[in-house]
Amino acid sequence: MTTAPTARRIAAAGASLALIGALGGCAGIGGLLSGSGQPQRDDDTGEITQPGDVDVFSLEVGDCLNLSDETEVFSAAVVPCSDPHTGEIYHAFDLAGDEWPGDAAVSTAADAGCYQAFEEFTGVAYGEEDSLLAYDFFAPVEDGWNDPDLRDRLIQCVVYKRDGRGGVAEVTGSLEGAAR
Repeated sequence: MTTAPTARRIAAAGASLALIGALGGCAGIGGLLSGSGQPQRDDDTGEITQPGDVDVFSLEVGDCLNLSDETEVFSAAVVPCSDPHTGEIYHAFDLAGDEWPGDAAVSTAADAGCYQAFEEFTGVAYGEEDSLLAYDFFAPVEDGWNDPDLRDRLIQCVVYKRDGRGGVAEVTGSLEGAAR
């Protein structure tokens, strides 16, 4: 598949990528099919109303999607949160700076921001002994960061539920406050 480098983003996953890999054919974080752009949303709530593949830059906090084990992201398979899904965008923020800080620095900053927002969103501290909730994130790649038209600095945090067997569980509804 040929895709413009400015549309690429990376899912920096660390150990959680192995968990997501158990999903096999599901689309989501990772090598997603080319998206059509803007998802169909409810005019009043902004919630996704129809499943579809969308450009990763069209994702918003509260969007539900399905995950896979690929590392470069071009689009996401979104669904209404009332449908079964494996991930949800729970936090987003921009990184600062003009010069590309490097993959490791982007990953460290993304991890810190997602970690910090995790407990407020889910109601449980990340890594709490009996919690099955975890996170991953979408982060910029160097091409997108340096592209003068795109200037990608966006980090998008994704919460998911582990299935307890090394994979990711499907959920229905939001994981906001799930541990409360």
